[in-house]
Amino acid sequence: MKRHLVFYNSHVNFDAAILGLSAAMEETTRPDEKEGINPLKTGLMGPLAGLGDSLIKFTWIPIVGSIGASLAFSGNVFGPILMFILYNIINVFGRYYAVVYGYKKGIDFLNKNQQSDLIQRITTMANVVGLMVVGALISTVIKVSTPIKIAVHSNVSSKVGNNVIKLQSMFDKIMPGVLSLLVTVAVYFILKKTNGKHAALITILMMVIVIGLSYCKIL
Repeated sequence: MKRHLVFYNSHVNFDAAILGLSAAMEETTRPDEKEGINPLKTGLMGPLAGLGDSLIKFTWIPIVGSIGASLAFSGNVFGPILMFILYNIINVFGRYYAVVYGYKKGIDFLNKNQQSDLIQRITTMANVVGLMVVGALISTVIKVSTPIKIAVHSNVSSKVGNNVIKLQSMFDKIMPGVLSLLVTVAVYFILKKTNGKHAALITILMMVIVIGLSYCKIL
């Protein structure tokens, strides 16, 4: 139970296969191999979340919603009911069969390959995928920049000129997203030092600090 209380977030429909596979690994792996379950979940949750959003949230729901709305606007009370039925064909049956499929395939796969080196390879691959997902999230979700400008006065050939250096442009030339990376590393270090006990307090402090720095035009 403690092992499955760690952070996990995926699409509400597509994560069913991950949960079925996790259940299969819980049943068939040895105690010293169970540490590979969480990396597997972490590695799969990002790609399947994107797939679920694309197919369900942005494709299937708009389609059935348009069908139901068109019927409802024409005065047909069956419109919302039809949307409800069409959506839940995928929603309910998809979740159920995805859990069953992930569980059965996981059991078959693990029973045929009980060697510990296979579990180790799966764990390593899941760790790599998980790190790639986290790295992509850092670069795309966390946006930290500074509007600070530095005025540089120069006197060349008795001609006085003023140059303005944008600090953010300098950071981008050295390493794009370096401020976002530094903030992420700092928060990760604090959370690791405190074992995540003060996550809520750290979140509130971060909000206060960001508002203060934004007010002072530092960030």
